[in-house]
Amino acid sequence: MTTTLLLLLSMLFRAPSAQQEVLFIQGIFSADGKELVRLSPVRRAHLPGNQTTPRFAEEGVFSFCVFYENGDVDVIHFDALVADDSGKTYHGFFELIIPIKSEQIGRLELRRSATQDLIRRVEGADIQH
Repeated sequence: MTTTLLLLLSMLFRAPSAQQEVLFIQGIFSADGKELVRLSPVRRAHLPGNQTTPRFAEEGVFSFCVFYENGDVDVIHFDALVADDSGKTYHGFFELIIPIKSEQIGRLELRRSATQDLIRRVEGADIQH
């Protein structure tokens, strides 16, 4: 009985789990994917430790590069594809939740993966907390 009670108490009063720091990024591309129509302000936040962050593709039409002030760079590839009822896909809305390191972010760059053409740059100071 004592062991069961201790187990139940430990389940009810767990120590807070570690939090994962992430960037929330939302935007819209034109249907042909040639123009970034809108990029919402980038937000930095914490996810509770029991939340999982998405896995990203190893390639995609676009990439978001996170440049840390210590020189590290994380590259996240993605496609901004949406589909209509018939199954036809085209570019459009995207939403990314990117796990980040605790280091200070210098800048973010949205690029075309194939050509590395810069689409948009966001300075670290412009990221909302």
